[in-house]
Amino acid sequence: MKLFNWLLGVSFCFLNSYGEKMSYVPGTEDIPLMEGTSHITEEPNVFDASQGRVSISKVISSSQIREIESFYENSLVNLGWKGLSKNKYQRGNQLLDIKIDPMGEKTLITFELKESR
Repeated sequence: MKLFNWLLGVSFCFLNSYGEKMSYVPGTEDIPLMEGTSHITEEPNVFDASQGRVSISKVISSSQIREIESFYENSLVNLGWKGLSKNKYQRGNQLLDIKIDPMGEKTLITFELKESR
C-alpha cells in the first residue's frame, strides 16, 4: 500500500493543475515551461567547452513580462535554485540566466543554462 501511495504521489508531480503532463524547457530536466508558452525549436543549442556545457533554449509566450518573472521566481526557488539577481539563478554547479524580451504582443524568453565541470 505504501508503494502504491508513493507511485500515485510521484505521478501527480508530473501533472499540472489541469491534469496535463508538464512540459519543460528544452535541454533541461526540471525547469517547467509556463502555460501559454511554445517552443521555437524542440532542441536547444548546446555548446561544450573545457569549462563546461552551455545550453540555450528560446520559447515564445503570450504572458506579460512580470507574469513570466513571477512564475520562474516562484517555480525555481521551489526546485532548489537560489536567486542571484533579477532572472539569474544558481543550483550547485549550474547557472541559469533568463532573458525576457517583448516582441509585439508576444514575449521571447531565452534560457541560458551553464553547467561547470
